[in-house]
Amino acid sequence: MYIDYATYQNMGGTLDETTFNDYEFQAETLVNWVTFNRLKKEVEYPAELPKLMYVLIHRIELKMAAVENDFLTEDGSVKPGSIRKQTNDGVGIEFNNLSADYVIDFGSDKNLEDLVRKYLSGLKNSLGQSLTYRGLYPGE
Repeated sequence: MYIDYATYQNMGGTLDETTFNDYEFQAETLVNWVTFNRLKKEVEYPAELPKLMYVLIHRIELKMAAVENDFLTEDGSVKPGSIRKQTNDGVGIEFNNLSADYVIDFGSDKNLEDLVRKYLSGLKNSLGQSLTYRGLYPGE
């Protein structure tokens, strides 16, 4: 676990512990995927990691809220023109209006991957391996 619940709360997090654990797991899995698991065996983590995890958990929280509000599908793609409200006698239909910023921020997990690379750019693990290097080091 790259961030514990107490640290998350001290940083301003508002999720309950069960939801936090689910979102932390998703964020940790993403960090491990982007870094080729170069942080998994570390004893000490970079100071940037808890900040990154807080941001990732918050983004995942927003994305899940968008899914619950029927703006996004489970895979993160935007539902264009989803009906938000429909009346019968007055024949009125309102569609979900998504701003371009919203679509850009939550339309793809690539933005989350970019956040990981941004926060961990230039950092190395105890073996001297760059965390964001996209290639493999000998023995990986």
